[in-house]
Amino acid sequence: VVFNLVEPDSAFLDILATFSPVVSKKWSAAHGDWDGTAAGLAKFNNSPKESSAYHAAVNGTGPFTLERWETEQKRLVLARNEKYWRAPAKLKRLVIKTVDDSNTRRLRLGAGDADAVILERQFLPQVESLPDVLVEDELPLLEISNAFVFNQKINATANPDIGSGQLDGDGIPPDFFKDSDLRRAFAHSFDYEGYVKAGYRGKARKALGPIPYGVAGYDDAAHVPNFNPARATEQFQLAWGGKVWQNGFKFAVSFEQGRADRQLACQILKRNVETLNPKFRLDCRPVLYSTWLDQLVQGKFPMVNARWALDFPDAQNCVRPFMHSQGFFAKPSGYSNPRADRLIKDASRELDPDRRNALYRELQALAAIDLPAIFTVDTYATRVHRSNVRGWWYNPILNYGYFYPVYKE
Repeated sequence: VVFNLVEPDSAFLDILATFSPVVSKKWSAAHGDWDGTAAGLAKFNNSPKESSAYHAAVNGTGPFTLERWETEQKRLVLARNEKYWRAPAKLKRLVIKTVDDSNTRRLRLGAGDADAVILERQFLPQVESLPDVLVEDELPLLEISNAFVFNQKINATANPDIGSGQLDGDGIPPDFFKDSDLRRAFAHSFDYEGYVKAGYRGKARKALGPIPYGVAGYDDAAHVPNFNPARATEQFQLAWGGKVWQNGFKFAVSFEQGRADRQLACQILKRNVETLNPKFRLDCRPVLYSTWLDQLVQGKFPMVNARWALDFPDAQNCVRPFMHSQGFFAKPSGYSNPRADRLIKDASRELDPDRRNALYRELQALAAIDLPAIFTVDTYATRVHRSNVRGWWYNPILNYGYFYPVYKE
């Protein structure tokens, strides 16, 4: 196979190796989806997931097949593919279930009703002493963790998150976060070190921008806002010509329901901001992921605490979501800087590693000036599972790992 690119793309091979699913063209066309043609691509690209044939049907060559998807019960059941091209997988069945409550997850793990669970770091002490439970820690994590994204063009249509929709103390206007003094005030209001201690038991470091520690292009000398209540007060007093400090505000900060680490980040920000001025009011609002994603794309959230796990191991996949005008977070939140777009494009086309890393350091510095988001921490991954689970190798690009070699003693 030969690929002829329109222009150089330094991340192209990484993308092919990690983020390029292959689907049968014949099967896809027969099910009313993309037929592999350019005209078909224009029709089906970025179509709503519910209208895609891939949403309701499956066809692949992997070691497991879909047995059933119970959407109401939030449960996915995979069965071993007995016709797999290699020897069949060792596990007969995989059951993946969404359980929002961390205490319920812990109890299921301890009772042996779950073989593995996802737990935020603050809950690890509750399982570390359980018999037959293994905690793996300090695993490399390719992720921008729990950043607060500012929405500079809030969709105000039927939006209770912005209250009155005015800068009158009972809400905020749709362009509230266009003011750079205001964004900097919020950045100085967040207690980064306190979050590292309370949320991560010290096993994290303050983030220095959209490129996390460990990814090529990361600048460990970058200057970013720190926790400084006095400086935050000064910036709030400047915001909107003094109207923010005089009138106050009220809006909702959203996070994905069931994520205690993001809830804690919102609570820390709320406490520190409200301490500065009694007219400042923040509501920490949990949102179901299915609803959360739709509202994010529609630009409904005034401010949202979210993460970005890298789809492929390259800084291009760090800066683009937050800083490119067409990026996943930047586009619906109204962040646009032609300089950022140009630097991202130049870095993508640059094949010399040193020159490329210099461009990413420049982007990291620009993020500290523009503040499209508050980047909070860089941390490690953990895995919690029963000690009889074997062959489960860790890979930072595969969120749940590769299950083909997994077995239970």
